[in-house]
Amino acid sequence: MKNVWTMLTLVAIGGPLVANAAEGPVLAPTPDPEYRTPLPNELPVLPRPNTIRTIPVQPRTISVAQPLPLFPNVRVEDRDNIHPCAVKEIIRVKDPRPNCHACGSPGYVFIEICVPPNCRPEIDIKRKDGSKIEYDYGDYEVEITSKKGYVKIDYDD
Repeated sequence: MKNVWTMLTLVAIGGPLVANAAEGPVLAPTPDPEYRTPLPNELPVLPRPNTIRTIPVQPRTISVAQPLPLFPNVRVEDRDNIHPCAVKEIIRVKDPRPNCHACGSPGYVFIEICVPPNCRPEIDIKRKDGSKIEYDYGDYEVEITSKKGYVKIDYDD
């Protein structure tokens, strides 16, 4: 019994195992005293490959966006109802000029409105031809009307 306790104690502390011939061989491996983990500067350096393959890349062209021409004939009502931290946004609305297709206009113009930051509007088209649009931002609204050669922007809170 004393030999069993000695063997269990040695196994628990990681010491060498010694076996009696009567108990039979011990199957646990013993560490090699000459083996040690190599240090990083002792690791072998692998040779680099002789060939380096390059992949041709097409040159990129950078296009600079031209500023949109804003429609000059705009009337603004109730400027005091604009959101205090409003950001400017450019939108496309119906061209208010009569016979706009005859003069080569695409049928729409760009205007700049002030809207609340980080909000998505509910867009309500009031007239079928698109001449009256309402952008609803909850507490704030922007009504845009295209008529008689000008665009009217009405801010409501």
